Amino acid sequence: MDKSDIVNALREKHAIIFPLQTGHNRLRYHLFNKYKIGPSNICTCDKMTETHILQKCPTYNEQRKHTWPTHMYVQDKLYG
Repeated sequence: MDKSDIVNALREKHAIIFPLQTGHNRLRYHLFNKYKIGPSNICTCDKMTETHILQKCPTYNEQRKHTWPTHMYVQDKLYG
């Protein structure tokens, strides 16, 4: 793996994490509060926030287990 591969991998990671950190993302909570756009088909839970997706939503259990095999607080997931 050369330097450009590492830079690209970091860029991809930050492209995912940054919107979650700032709250400017496509999750239902943000879209409804800012643009009055309705619910998502992916998560049918009541409130689709960053914390909900990263910590609680049953739809994303497997992805969470794969990404974070041990328990982590949401702040650690977002800010390292």
